[in-house]
Amino acid sequence: MASDEKKCQSLINICAAQVSALAAITARLMALRDAYVAQAVDPTGTALEGNVSAVNSWISDIDAVATNAVASGLVAYAVPSHRNAALGV
Repeated sequence: MASDEKKCQSLINICAAQVSALAAITARLMALRDAYVAQAVDPTGTALEGNVSAVNSWISDIDAVATNAVASGLVAYAVPSHRNAALGV
């Protein structure tokens, strides 16, 4: 059975990998939003009509989560040599 320390490191490493993936997704969403805004798209008659501000806020919220202190801490404490198998999932 794996030690609690190895289980903790597995959780940290797996979460850190997902933080990295989330950061990449966030960068893509922000680039799409910037392109949309730069092109002055008219959302009339689409699902975005009346929802552009909500989508902008949602993208900003994702960015805030991807870059907050917890996410940064998980990345900082990741140990690349750890196998991430101690949790058994």
